[in-house]
Amino acid sequence: MIEDIFIYFSGFFTYDYKFFNPVIWTFFISVFIYLIKQKECLIDYLRTPNLLQKLWDDKIFKIALLIVLFIVFTVILLVYQNIAIGLKYGLLNELVRHTFPYVFFAYLIVYLSQKKKDSLRKLAKEFINFNILLLVAETAYRVFARYYFHNEQGSFYFFKYDSFIYMDSNFTALHTLSIFTFLIFTQHILSVKFYCAKWLVLILLILLTFSRTAYLILPLILLIRYYRNINIKVKIAFVVLGIFFFGIALDKGFIERILEDESLLSKFCLFEEFFMFLKQEVATVLLGDGSGNLVDIIFLASHNLTGFIMEMGLAYFLFMSLLLGYIIKSFGIKTAVMLLPVFLSGIISLYPLAYMSLHFTSFTLFYFLKIEGKKHII
Repeated sequence: MIEDIFIYFSGFFTYDYKFFNPVIWTFFISVFIYLIKQKECLIDYLRTPNLLQKLWDDKIFKIALLIVLFIVFTVILLVYQNIAIGLKYGLLNELVRHTFPYVFFAYLIVYLSQKKKDSLRKLAKEFINFNILLLVAETAYRVFARYYFHNEQGSFYFFKYDSFIYMDSNFTALHTLSIFTFLIFTQHILSVKFYCAKWLVLILLILLTFSRTAYLILPLILLIRYYRNINIKVKIAFVVLGIFFFGIALDKGFIERILEDESLLSKFCLFEEFFMFLKQEVATVLLGDGSGNLVDIIFLASHNLTGFIMEMGLAYFLFMSLLLGYIIKSFGIKTAVMLLPVFLSGIISLYPLAYMSLHFTSFTLFYFLKIEGKKHII
């Protein structure tokens, strides 16, 4: 159905045209079409006896309500920051960046709760296929076409930037990891055609992001998925490889190269600045230095969760953590694996705040596939 289009486009961003992102416009178009089609059903539903009680008893409604409350809190916090501190990139930009992924998430949960099992499976397969094609196109442009037309050479950093989707291939890596994780954990439900080929293509795409964070996360995802299925010899091989890489890490030359890596050093600087941040006034620690302002304060962007906390404050981070924790508990702890790449990347390297719609989609689809399209009140 055409109103499903926002799910396929949940990871289609164009960072140079912030307010013309396909993910935003397809979302609003899909919502509009869905409301038009379901207008009479919605009117009848609003006339249901004891509607409020039925809604309150429904798990999906409670989750959607909590997300809405979090959005309201975020809006109030950003307005306060804009008045009290000032926001480097403007209030409107920060409102869209922070609230849209959660507006998307709330609608997505309610929307998918209405889907039947067969529709969910078809939608999930198309979601995988569309994103693989999108990621292949992104990689072709970022790595091959750009090199061919510009004929430039240099370090691997040359192949990390100026994509038509993300400004940094670390975000592409997270996108690819999300689709890969979704593929390998739903194969027993979906029976995806050409599974091995898609598995290998996604691995190759991850390698071509040149993201060291992704290289660390990928083996962990594979280990979680296949650990029970592999024999003792393969498990021993994992241990030997771990010892080997640990040995490389102890090599003096390797350590020297690491210490010269400005990108990695910036992450350590963020941790150092975070502990300095915690020593500031209570109001600043709770309410943050202002979304997007970190680059003017410590001359570093808020790549990871420590920088994110400095900008938005501990109160925001606590609310967000409790919200996601509650949703994961409600959906079942096993669904957390869909958000694992995001959590790990947020700690190690970067947190994809503005791009969470894609990760929320794989997470929510996985939950509804897991319960095989069980119907809810809404």
